[in-house]
Amino acid sequence: MVAGLMPGWSVELHHDVLGEPIVVIVPQNLDDTIGPTLIVYGDEEAFHLEELRWDTARKLGDYRAWDEVLRGVRISLIWEMPFPRTLH
Repeated sequence: MVAGLMPGWSVELHHDVLGEPIVVIVPQNLDDTIGPTLIVYGDEEAFHLEELRWDTARKLGDYRAWDEVLRGVRISLIWEMPFPRTLH
Protein backbone atom coordinates (compact mmCIF):
# COMPACT_ATOMS: atom_id res chain seq x y z
CA MET A 1 0.00 0.00 0.00
CA VAL A 2 2.77 2.45 0.91
CA ALA A 3 4.78 1.78 -2.26
CA GLY A 4 1.67 2.37 -4.37
CA LEU A 5 1.03 5.77 -2.82
CA MET A 6 4.53 6.99 -2.01
CA PRO A 7 7.26 5.38 -4.12
CA GLY A 8 10.61 5.81 -2.44
CA TRP A 9 9.22 5.55 1.09
CA SER A 10 10.11 2.52 3.19
CA VAL A 11 8.30 0.41 5.75
CA GLU A 12 10.53 -0.91 8.52
CA LEU A 13 10.01 -3.19 11.50
CA HIS A 14 11.72 -1.99 14.68
CA HIS A 15 11.42 -2.93 18.34
CA ASP A 16 10.99 -0.62 21.32
CA VAL A 17 13.11 -0.87 24.48
CA LEU A 18 10.86 -3.66 25.78
CA GLY A 19 11.22 -5.65 22.55
CA GLU A 20 7.69 -4.88 21.33
CA PRO A 21 7.31 -4.50 17.54
CA ILE A 22 6.87 -1.06 15.99
CA VAL A 23 6.14 -0.40 12.30
CA VAL A 24 7.92 2.72 11.04
CA ILE A 25 6.99 4.29 7.68
CA VAL A 26 9.78 6.58 6.56
CA PRO A 27 9.85 9.20 3.79
CA GLN A 28 12.61 9.05 1.24
CA ASN A 29 15.95 10.17 2.74
CA LEU A 30 14.20 10.87 6.08
CA ASP A 31 13.29 14.25 4.60
CA ASP A 32 10.70 16.09 6.71
CA THR A 33 9.90 18.35 3.76
CA ILE A 34 8.61 15.27 1.89
CA GLY A 35 6.48 14.03 4.77
CA PRO A 36 6.41 12.83 8.36
CA THR A 37 7.66 9.53 9.71
CA LEU A 38 4.63 7.44 10.66
CA ILE A 39 4.83 5.11 13.65
CA VAL A 40 2.41 2.27 14.40
CA TYR A 41 2.51 0.32 17.65
CA GLY A 42 0.04 -1.67 19.67
CA ASP A 43 -0.83 -2.54 23.23
CA GLU A 44 -3.54 -4.60 24.92
CA GLU A 45 -6.23 -2.06 24.07
CA ALA A 46 -5.52 -0.76 20.56
CA PHE A 47 -3.13 0.01 17.74
CA HIS A 48 -1.75 3.55 17.83
CA LEU A 49 -0.73 5.73 14.88
CA GLU A 50 1.59 8.69 15.41
CA GLU A 51 3.63 10.97 13.20
CA LEU A 52 7.02 12.52 13.81
CA ARG A 53 7.94 15.65 11.88
CA TRP A 54 10.29 18.53 12.62
CA ASP A 55 11.14 16.89 15.98
CA THR A 56 7.48 17.03 17.02
CA ALA A 57 5.37 13.95 17.68
CA ARG A 58 1.61 13.98 17.13
CA LYS A 59 -0.96 11.27 17.79
CA LEU A 60 -3.11 10.58 14.73
CA GLY A 61 -5.43 7.94 16.14
CA ASP A 62 -6.15 4.77 18.08
CA TYR A 63 -7.65 1.79 16.26
CA ARG A 64 -9.06 -1.55 17.39
CA ALA A 65 -8.47 -3.43 14.12
CA TRP A 66 -5.52 -3.62 11.74
CA ASP A 67 -7.64 -2.65 8.70
CA GLU A 68 -8.53 0.59 10.52
CA VAL A 69 -4.81 1.26 11.06
CA LEU A 70 -4.15 0.77 7.36
CA ARG A 71 -6.97 3.19 6.54
CA GLY A 72 -5.43 5.78 8.90
CA VAL A 73 -2.00 5.32 7.30
CA ARG A 74 -3.52 5.59 3.81
CA ILE A 75 -5.30 8.84 4.71
CA SER A 76 -2.11 10.28 6.21
CA LEU A 77 -0.11 9.42 3.09
CA ILE A 78 -2.73 10.83 0.74
CA TRP A 79 -2.48 14.17 2.58
CA GLU A 80 1.28 14.14 1.94
CA MET A 81 1.09 13.31 -1.77
CA PRO A 82 2.33 16.08 -4.04
CA PHE A 83 -0.30 17.81 -6.11
CA PRO A 84 -0.08 16.92 -9.79
CA ARG A 85 0.98 19.69 -12.09
CA THR A 86 -1.67 21.05 -14.38
CA LEU A 87 -0.94 21.77 -17.99
CA HIS A 88 -2.37 24.92 -19.54
